[in-house]
Formats: sequence, structure tokens, C-alpha cells
Amino acid sequence: MKYSIHTFLQSKYFYAFVAFLLWGSWAYLVNVGNNHSGLTSGLSQGIASFVITVAMIESVTYFYNRFNGKILKLFLPSLITISLNCIFLIVVHYYAGTPHTFKTILPALTVGYMFCLFTTYSLYKSNQHREIQND
Repeated sequence: MKYSIHTFLQSKYFYAFVAFLLWGSWAYLVNVGNNHSGLTSGLSQGIASFVITVAMIESVTYFYNRFNGKILKLFLPSLITISLNCIFLIVVHYYAGTPHTFKTILPALTVGYMFCLFTTYSLYKSNQHREIQND
């Protein structure tokens, strides 16, 4: 398989790297004072965001395939995935000693939830299209 910069820009690892930079920078800015190194919070959030981004599509797809019914398929996979991400981030920042955990994780979780909803909707539309073609 030929690998190009275009392929990389479409990969989950590119988006994971962007998440690392964006949310790591945000965590640094939110936590840079208060006798606490913003660097610890920034690296913790950045690394966690990288891991979460790589795993998020697989998680949503896994849960999407476990439910029946339009409403359950469209909303539960996103809700479960973002809830697991929230727990993971709270634990990461607890051990990192992040002073402003809520301010640190809320924007990333909000964007992550919207991304999960978009992913489940894309899965739903893709499955609908496949069903129409099979008829």
C-alpha cells in the first residue's frame, strides 16, 4: 500500500496528534499557576487525548454494533464512550495533581462527544446505504 501525506492527514493518528497538541496546550494554559507546573497537566492531558482519539472510533463502532434500534444505536455508543473517557481523564488528572481538572477536561469532552455523535451518525448512514444496495 502506498503511503502518502494525504493518507496520513486522513488517519486517526494525525487527529490524535492534533488532539495531543490542542488539549495538551489547553491544559497547560488552564493550570500554569497555583504552585503547580502546567507542564505536568499539559503532558497528562495531551497523552490522554492522543490515546482517547485513537481508541474513540473503535469504541463507538464496538458499542454501535451491540445495540438494536435507531435511537439506541445513535446515542448510547457516544454516551458510553464519552463517559468512559471522562472517568479515564479524571483518574489521569487526579494522579497528575491537576488543580483545575474540570476546566481542563470539559472542552475536550464536549468536542469528543460531538465527534462520537458524528461517528455514530456516519455508521448509521453507511449501514442504511448498504441495506438499500442489498435490496
